[in-house]
Amino acid sequence: MRIIFSFLIFAVIIGCKSSEQVLQGKYESKEYSKLDMLSKHFLGYAVAMGSSLKLNKDSSFTFQTCGNDLTGNWLVSNDSLILNYNSNRWRNDSLNKNGFEGMQLSQQGTVKFKVKNSGLIRTIPARNQNDREIRIFEKLVKEK
Repeated sequence: MRIIFSFLIFAVIIGCKSSEQVLQGKYESKEYSKLDMLSKHFLGYAVAMGSSLKLNKDSSFTFQTCGNDLTGNWLVSNDSLILNYNSNRWRNDSLNKNGFEGMQLSQQGTVKFKVKNSGLIRTIPARNQNDREIRIFEKLVKEK
């Protein structure tokens, strides 16, 4: 009986992984079907694509979007993944030197994703070329 109890305790300890251990790894933007994109459009979203995120074991990360490279440290709080970046660079070197339409990047900040079974999700308020308010939807899925 004592052996069975010890085995059960050992199995529970081995089977329990922290949310940080589960989230570690590489994530890529979800590929959207035309129907997915159309449904997001009708809900008032633009869709972000081409992003990748690597969550390292030491809590550091690299996050690459279509226009930026961010690095820093990550943590989990409740159902959210929080990326605290301390480096934010344009992917285009001339923009790093001159800015974009006079805008320079903030070198410190936070990016927040909701952690879902299907991946990491965030929405970003923005304005389109007609100065209308929109929301940008981004979903990253873990590579297998």
